[in-house]
Amino acid sequence: MEERLLQLSASFAINICAYAVMSNHYHLVCHIDKAKALSWSRDEVIERWQSCHKTLPMIIERYLNGEQLGESQMMFSTKLSNNGAKDYTAQ
Repeated sequence: MEERLLQLSASFAINICAYAVMSNHYHLVCHIDKAKALSWSRDEVIERWQSCHKTLPMIIERYLNGEQLGESQMMFSTKLSNNGAKDYTAQ
């Protein structure tokens, strides 16, 4: 558990302030570095996601393979890749 928390913290703009792991649950206090997350490019967000997950959404795979995406597909891939930087930061 501790190893995974540290991996995620290193891959994303999350600072672990405190944590406690019990036998059946855990407590986590973290700070999301909004400025750092918003400074990442689309490709950097994808790279960071890929460092922690085995697979990517198919549309992101197509983007990375240089396939021509339609306007709506490109908007969707942008929304997917921006989720890591924008939708999960405190407003």
